[in-house]
Amino acid sequence: MDTSIETEFNQQRLFYSRKFRLTKDGFRVRSKTLFKQHEYELNYEEVGSKIITTKDGKNGWLISSSILILLAAILLIVRLSGGDVEKGAEVLYGSFGVVCGIMYAFTFKNSIYLVKSNNQNAIEFLNNNPSKEKLEKFISIIKSKRKDYLINRYGTIRKSIGYEQQCNELSWLYDNNVIDELEYKDKIRELESIVLNPVKVVGFTSGSND
Repeated sequence: MDTSIETEFNQQRLFYSRKFRLTKDGFRVRSKTLFKQHEYELNYEEVGSKIITTKDGKNGWLISSSILILLAAILLIVRLSGGDVEKGAEVLYGSFGVVCGIMYAFTFKNSIYLVKSNNQNAIEFLNNNPSKEKLEKFISIIKSKRKDYLINRYGTIRKSIGYEQQCNELSWLYDNNVIDELEYKDKIRELESIVLNPVKVVGFTSGSND
């Protein structure tokens, strides 16, 4: 069975590609366009779990395309009605309209972002690319690995670390949606029982009675 999806994920569109590779403590992102390439790494501390979906394009191209195609249609109607229209005018305007429409299609992006609870540190994915199911699976893997890593690092209760520091770390996990309210309360109770109220083992000294 191919398990590459568990560590690597690729997205492509015309003149643009993105590659994600999971690492032990985060993942690496490499994006490439026709003229430049950019690569960076993110630790799981920097990765959020909130999802935002956006659709965006250069609306100027869309508006221009609509106006030109509408003008071409009007000129065609006028010509068919016997009006005086310069030869090939509707074809010229229609062609420019199609070109503007193609440019809008090139700039249009349907994106999904993983962000932190404060909407910062946005990580962009091309929505439904290569498919909705594969994208959702990879994002769920990121969330799962993120949770396991952060809980292991900040949510494991240790006697050797002070109560206040561990309490702050648990609050950070809760604030960043790594653990829910129930898990947070359970961790606090565990912290209090281990650090504040450790179980004392009472020893007995054996000896003979006089």
